[in-house]
Amino acid sequence: MQKWFHDRLNHAKTLRTQLTTWATTLLNQRNEESTMFTVRSVDRNEFLVKDGDKDGLVNLIERTCTCREFQINMLPCKHALDVLHACRKPFIDFCSDHCKKSSLVEAYSGVIRPVGHKSEWGVPEDINSIVVNAPPWVSQAGQPKKNDSIVR
Repeated sequence: MQKWFHDRLNHAKTLRTQLTTWATTLLNQRNEESTMFTVRSVDRNEFLVKDGDKDGLVNLIERTCTCREFQINMLPCKHALDVLHACRKPFIDFCSDHCKKSSLVEAYSGVIRPVGHKSEWGVPEDINSIVVNAPPWVSQAGQPKKNDSIVR
């Protein structure tokens, strides 16, 4: 567990972008898809994006789009990316904090202390005396599945 946290912390610290690898990959993919869209302003913060297939109504204040990808991943969808590009606004401002490098570094910056050998644990006697048994087995309703395994 300690090595796992240490490796991920080192990986997070070496990221060259402000976003996690997952978020960067997803935004790059969406950016490639949004190159030929038409953006029309509905009002100051709402835009209609025509993509020829599934048009999107983007609201920058509420961070929503009718395609719902903006709300689900909390990252700009392909429609929102085109709007942000047209408005010359930085896309990083519209990405959730949990998709940013700083959150990843913070998540793995804690220290995992070794537990030590079981004989060194200080377990109170009242806890140590409790017997924990497996739950009772209850067969499932219905006909049992057929086992057609090959016997060797």
